[in-house]
Amino acid sequence: MDSDTDDVTNVQKQTGGRIAALDRARGIAILGMILENYVTVIYGWSHDGVDRAAGFLNDSLHFTSRLLEGRSAPLFVVLAGMGVSLMTSRARESDGDASPSRMRNMVFKRALFLFSVGMAFMLLWPPDILHYFGCYFAIGALLISASDGKLLGGVAFFVLGFVALFLVFDYYQGWDWETLTYPALWTGALPMIKNLFFNGYHPIFPWTAFFLFGMWLGRRRISDPPFARKLAVVGLIVLGVAEMLSCLSIRHAAPDSLVAMLFSTEFFPPLAGYLFSTGASASLILGLFLLADGGEHSRRPGPLAATGQLSLTIFLAHVVVGMGVLEMMGRLEYQTIEFAYVSAAICCAASLVFAFVWRRVFSRGPFEALMRKVAG
Repeated sequence: MDSDTDDVTNVQKQTGGRIAALDRARGIAILGMILENYVTVIYGWSHDGVDRAAGFLNDSLHFTSRLLEGRSAPLFVVLAGMGVSLMTSRARESDGDASPSRMRNMVFKRALFLFSVGMAFMLLWPPDILHYFGCYFAIGALLISASDGKLLGGVAFFVLGFVALFLVFDYYQGWDWETLTYPALWTGALPMIKNLFFNGYHPIFPWTAFFLFGMWLGRRRISDPPFARKLAVVGLIVLGVAEMLSCLSIRHAAPDSLVAMLFSTEFFPPLAGYLFSTGASASLILGLFLLADGGEHSRRPGPLAATGQLSLTIFLAHVVVGMGVLEMMGRLEYQTIEFAYVSAAICCAASLVFAFVWRRVFSRGPFEALMRKVAG
């Protein structure tokens, strides 16, 4: 989430300011996360909300929820990885050791900040992603000076590493799937380590692969239309293939077979089908935004870009403020899916307005400024 600060999306040699496309893509990612979280909490992961009679609207909302499920967070992680590469581009090209070392230390500090805030936030919001971000950033800091080949090798390592862990350990141990909670988390060090590395909401294996892929992307000439076009086309093709293989596995393989699980695009467990599908959708969205903006720089951001720049603040606020208000109203759980969507829409609209107005007065969001002050 460090990509919310000014220097994270500075394109050091390609531009003189922020790339608007990345801010807008980040805005889409945080708004998508709000929608997913609100539907999951208000309506229910296991669809235990109170539905109205089936109808076109109800069916459409269910279809949209399934379509968007688990796709916003990967885009967010890819963008964070891109931000680290863009921020450290000059350090990588420096002839001396001082500049890379300084940038690596700064990324480590931000990793510690995000991990600490996330661990505290977990007491209020168990599906927190911030402490995982801290781990991604720490690993990224170690690889600031790594070659492109090593970054892609890291992507393969975390993807294949998760498959190996999945085959050896019980992925489902510790979970209560009825409530989508992890009761074993605070019972000891071992369950916490397992949750962090293997079977949490966004574990290091395999989610660091998204971050390293983002770091690799951040080293490309992303403002060039040919690259953006290729990114969108390849993303669309891989997305289509992944979804087709998922459909075929559902139709022809036993539901609990390894083949069905490997090609599944479900969020749990995040095996090959999910990783390729969501990684491809992130690439497609990034490519489309880059093509639409044509390399535009963002100095006076619009509502969507401003929301992307304040994503850390908005992520925390959508739980503390948004869900806090619903809880005081007694409307936080077991509601209709229509109510969940209306609540999410109100929160998204409030986020857009708040971010737009705030950025007209301040250069950074409240928590973005705090992170900059604490971690550099």
